[in-house]
Amino acid sequence: MTDSADVLILRHLFAPGHPFVSGSALAEALGCSRTAIWKRIEGLSQAGYRIEARPHAGYRLAEVPDILVADEIRARLPGNPFAGGLVVFRETRSTNDIVLREAEHGAAHGFSALAESQTAGRGRLGRRWLSAASRGLWFSVLFRNTGAGMLRTPQSLTMLAAVAVARALDAHLARPAGIKWPNDLLLGGQKVCGILVEARMDADRLHHAIVGIGLNVNHRTDDFPEELRTGATSMLLEDGRERRRADVLVSIFEQLDRAARLGGSELAGAWRERCETVGALIRVQTVDGVREGQMAGVTEEGHLLLRGPAGAMETLAAGSLL
Repeated sequence: MTDSADVLILRHLFAPGHPFVSGSALAEALGCSRTAIWKRIEGLSQAGYRIEARPHAGYRLAEVPDILVADEIRARLPGNPFAGGLVVFRETRSTNDIVLREAEHGAAHGFSALAESQTAGRGRLGRRWLSAASRGLWFSVLFRNTGAGMLRTPQSLTMLAAVAVARALDAHLARPAGIKWPNDLLLGGQKVCGILVEARMDADRLHHAIVGIGLNVNHRTDDFPEELRTGATSMLLEDGRERRRADVLVSIFEQLDRAARLGGSELAGAWRERCETVGALIRVQTVDGVREGQMAGVTEEGHLLLRGPAGAMETLAAGSLL
C-alpha cells in the first residue's frame, strides 16, 4: 500500500533531529507544490495536531494531543504489518467483530482495528469488557497462518500478545509488568490488560485468529465500576503520569512484530520469566472441575503445566486461576 501524503508529512514531522522541516523539502519529498503541502498541514491541524509554521525554517510539531490517528501510527512504523493495516473508529460494538468480518473477506495478516470506545466489548468466557472512552487502547489484530509457524494454537497467540504488551509497557513504566495465566497482565498484582483470542479452525489447522487487546492507560479510579476498583489498575494509576496512547500503541505494535518472529521455546521462556505464579501452589477451574498443584510453567503451545500433589505432571489447555 502506497503511503498517503499525510503519512509522509507526519513521518517527517515525527522524525528525530532538527525540530523544523522546510516546506520545500516536504514538497520535494512528496513531488508536489508548497501550496499543496500547506493545505495538508492545515488538514492535519484540523485533525488536532498543533503545527507551528515559521518563516525560513518550516514546520514543526508544537503540541501533539492525545488522539489516535491511523496515519500517525503508519508514519511512525513503516513496514510494520499491524500499523499498515490499521483502521480507527470513534465507537464500535467490538473491534474483534470488525477484524473477524474483514478476515472472512480476505483481509491480510496484520489488519487491525482500534476504537476510542466499545459498546459491546467482551473478555474470556463471555464476560463484558468495559471500554472507557478515550482512556485506554481497545484494539484487535489479525494473525494469519503465513507459513512462518507463528500460528500453532490460540493459547500460543495469547502468550505471544502477553509478552509483546509486557515488553511494550517496560518502555513506559519503571515497574515490569507481570503475567497471569492465561490472559491477564498485572501491575502490582492488579489487572492492567486483558487479551482475548478468537480463532477459526479448518479441520485441525488454525487458519486465522483475532487477538483482542484491552489496555488501561489513562484510567483514574473513578473510571472503573466500583466492583472492579480493587482489582484493576492503569498506567496512570501506576505512576501518576498521563500518556499519549498513540505512543503506547506504537510500542505495542513494535513488540508484536518482534514477538511474532520468536521461536516457540524462546516465546515460552519469555512468558515464564514474567509469570507471577510459576512455582506457586495454585487452584485452576477447568470444565472438568478444580485442579490443584504447583504451577511448573507453560508449554510452547501456551498450555499450563501443573504438578499434582503426588508429583505427576498435568497439562491444561484451558482454565482460570482461582
